[in-house]
Amino acid sequence: MAMIFQLVAAGSKEARDLRTFMLFLVKLCAAIDGRITVVVDLTAGDTSGRSGKIISAALWMPPKKRVSIMHVIGIFRCGVVKVVKAYGLNGLMRIGFEYGTTCEKALHAGYKDMEIKESPEESWYLQLIGTDSEYRNRGVMSLLMREAYAHAPLSYFLLEATTTASRDKYGHLGFKLVKPIYLGRGKANSKGLKASGKDASGIEIYGMVKYPESEMSQSAA
Repeated sequence: MAMIFQLVAAGSKEARDLRTFMLFLVKLCAAIDGRITVVVDLTAGDTSGRSGKIISAALWMPPKKRVSIMHVIGIFRCGVVKVVKAYGLNGLMRIGFEYGTTCEKALHAGYKDMEIKESPEESWYLQLIGTDSEYRNRGVMSLLMREAYAHAPLSYFLLEATTTASRDKYGHLGFKLVKPIYLGRGKANSKGLKASGKDASGIEIYGMVKYPESEMSQSAA
């Protein structure tokens, strides 16, 4: 998933830590029989000189299969010790417990408000998606998303958009806003910096759902 590493300086500790975390997520997804889909540019080569370059990838967690920090044996096998060394125990707890718990509560409430009979855990969950910066705005992400829809046309799909730009992109791909989610409310401001009082509004992200194709067709009729 080399496209993720372009966000930080190559060879830096930040880049190495990010690689560790990304590989951890890939292993977690594989461990629960998730789907890892990629787009490959066969006309390009990777850094090792091999033909073909992965330019985009998505990690999907299947319905009724989620990984939490409580699955001790599984996360150890996937390399959680290296993640702790990179980000510390507090960092792991924020990612694995605080983030997950906050999102889970908000999404359950949102599904109920939208009168979706299934629970969020019964939806396909987009754990991660990324595209090489050189290939953005070419419809590559759309290919991965539409492939997932075709794979499970009777399913709901769930994700959290972390920016307004990504929220709008997912909206064009058929997702609807379930509920805004606020991370770190009471502890951080909208930029994630430590704050208190009225300034501690938290970071706003967006829970989003895509309905099954059959339900979308009925609502459009």
